[in-house]
Amino acid sequence: MKNDAALSLLARIEADIAALRAMHQAPCLEPEPVEMPEAWLAPCQIADRLGLGERYVRRLLARALRDGHEGVRKPAGRWQATMAAVNDLRAV
Repeated sequence: MKNDAALSLLARIEADIAALRAMHQAPCLEPEPVEMPEAWLAPCQIADRLGLGERYVRRLLARALRDGHEGVRKPAGRWQATMAAVNDLRAV
């Protein structure tokens, strides 16, 4: 009886080791990218990313805010916009 339990335990251990070896040899899959919510960027960040002058970006944002464009805001006197909003504005 004792011998059967030991053999059963060894069989389970060998099966686990085989499964671990198979997992180790499996190709590593890249995790799917998680979509992050779009960040609010300052004019200097937008200018850097697009290679534009910061003054031009500020005027673009002022026009967008005046026209009520979503994606542009000015909380506490600081300009903020999303890249999607700026790209939409530049297409106009």
